[in-house]
Amino acid sequence: MPLAPVNDNGVSLYYNDTGVPPGSPAYTTLAFIHGGLFNGGVFQRVASNAARNNLRVVSVNHRDVLPSTAFTFEGLQVFKTDDQTVHEAWFHDRLLEWVNFLAYFVEKENIPIYDERKGTGGLSIMSWSLGNNYTIPLLGSIDTSFPSDKTDFLAKYIRSFVLFDLPYYAIGESEPSYEVLYNPLSDPSFSFDTLTTTFLPWMTGYFTHSTKIISSFSPTATPDSIPSREEILKQGLLSTVPDSEPSPTQDRIPPETAKSMTSSSGKESERDPSDPFPFITNLSREMYRSFSDRAFSTGPKTNENLKLIWPKVRVNVLVCERSMAMCIHANLELKRRIWEAERDGWRVPGEAREVRFWLLEGYNHHPHWEEPEKFTKFVAGIL
Repeated sequence: MPLAPVNDNGVSLYYNDTGVPPGSPAYTTLAFIHGGLFNGGVFQRVASNAARNNLRVVSVNHRDVLPSTAFTFEGLQVFKTDDQTVHEAWFHDRLLEWVNFLAYFVEKENIPIYDERKGTGGLSIMSWSLGNNYTIPLLGSIDTSFPSDKTDFLAKYIRSFVLFDLPYYAIGESEPSYEVLYNPLSDPSFSFDTLTTTFLPWMTGYFTHSTKIISSFSPTATPDSIPSREEILKQGLLSTVPDSEPSPTQDRIPPETAKSMTSSSGKESERDPSDPFPFITNLSREMYRSFSDRAFSTGPKTNENLKLIWPKVRVNVLVCERSMAMCIHANLELKRRIWEAERDGWRVPGEAREVRFWLLEGYNHHPHWEEPEKFTKFVAGIL
């Protein structure tokens, strides 16, 4: 069982590693950070397609997703307070664990350094769904937040980040009420007992959204051509009801496989078993907004006297055309914020990180399961 030590207190993160692609000394390593309900096993079909795309795929389980180290009762008392300073300190420790994991793996496995001229080697970090609640704050962290020997070491390897179907939480965007834009998670009647019967079929379904929304992700879209937030909500441009066809992805995952991908999601720890989602969703939206503003240079003070870690790393944002409204909407708001920041002079192209949006046509929230061969090839091509 591969466990990576990530601090001096006995905390470890569990990971799976496909290893070096046969006969390839200049491969690219892709580290996956999973979402809220699934563990790292959700990327197993991508792992099966790694070698043929010259990839080494590493999938990591979050803290509290066994067999990674679970949180203790004492460690969770932070959530008994609304003090944002306390929350930020707790969250900083989680980010440090990710930095330590990446440094540990790169050093232990002696992966090839990124050769930018040749486009070979290096490490890309890809986060899916709620996993973006870790990667975007990493991108928004200043260089003094973590040991410089770790971040400087990793700077020689990190080639890009891939933010895959991010939700509202990850960028600190306010979520419409469930009466305005239905989401089972916001429904007060939702409970852990209805998780598999209500949320999973919804989350793994296919949605058809207005072409006015989808066309906003076209390379030819302009700030004036995208609908306003008010227009999106008032005109019902986002669908909250899954289509009848195709059926939800859940229907194509064998029960035993589904169990292996979800059964270690933390109920065995000291967390409240009635809450199936990670603690990171309970942290301050203002904190996430601050991180995302720094990460993408979309705030009025984000370009003043702040040196980010890995300031020039490229960022690819993957938007799944038929995903849940909460993801489509969040990605559009991020794109709008980037445009507005450039208009207002907060974000200067060529100085800020390069951010590129990719629309994955026809896909729902689970292309890594539905069409893994095609999806893996696409991802390998943008790293």
